[in-house]
Amino acid sequence: SNLVIIWDVTDPAHPFEVGRWAVPNADELRKAGTEYYIHTADVTFQDEHAIVVVTSEDFGPHVSLFWVLDGDGMKDVKSGAEPINMTTLGTWHNPGNHDATATLAFSLHNPRTHDGGILTISSYHAGVWQLDIRGKDLWADPAPIAYAVYADGSSTVAQDPVEGTVQGKLCGLASGIEAPEYMDVEVGHNGILYLADVFGGLYTF
Repeated sequence: SNLVIIWDVTDPAHPFEVGRWAVPNADELRKAGTEYYIHTADVTFQDEHAIVVVTSEDFGPHVSLFWVLDGDGMKDVKSGAEPINMTTLGTWHNPGNHDATATLAFSLHNPRTHDGGILTISSYHAGVWQLDIRGKDLWADPAPIAYAVYADGSSTVAQDPVEGTVQGKLCGLASGIEAPEYMDVEVGHNGILYLADVFGGLYTF
């Protein structure tokens, strides 16, 4: 889907929609052969501003993006009212303009915002990136501050016997992983970063 919908679940028994956003010019992009698949969103609160980060997980010959959105208006939406349409403040993609390709090789994946506006995001074979989105100028133009990537390595000795079946039948990703592919990241409260590599295992930073 190229649509993001955000719900207020303060009362879990009575959720209501507070905001939505669609990939700009989605129909024109699709006709040109580019279709973004919205995968994950995260939010950071900065000086009473709600900043939403949305990533696309991409399977095609185009550059994978994330978008920075203005979510301020969602705070004023009450149950039964119309949700706001969030606006785009900025975007970012890998600085080498590498295509995601059908194997997800340079696709963005899971964003994690922390420490008042630091964004840490996994990007399969493109590694893990940290960007600064602390402030209006950086919402429009996120600034890379750190990254880690390993182009080669050795696969884990232990192999899950059902991994191939899960990839092929459940995820549809039976693409033959033969190099490091960082599919998820988490940042602990103690500042330690945990990076999941479906080829080589778990990294900590």
